[in-house]
Amino acid sequence: MFEMTSARITGSASAAMPERARTAGRSYAISSAAQNIEVLAGAGDLAHARELAGRLLAFDGSEATRALLQKHLERAGRADLLSAGAGK
Repeated sequence: MFEMTSARITGSASAAMPERARTAGRSYAISSAAQNIEVLAGAGDLAHARELAGRLLAFDGSEATRALLQKHLERAGRADLLSAGAGK
């Protein structure tokens, strides 16, 4: 889902999208990926959580995205996951 959403926002078809739609799509891609990373980390699937976190941070490595991701990791009880190498 993350790959499909992020590709739609960054692909050639995005040029025809209104800016508001691109912004909303980008926000959705980031927030849904962060939630899914929380689920993976909370379930103990750390390898996939790290993999998705890396892809998310490659898509948007901003401080806002990192803070959102950290919040979701804390809720999952895995606040250490980012410092353990995701996105680095």
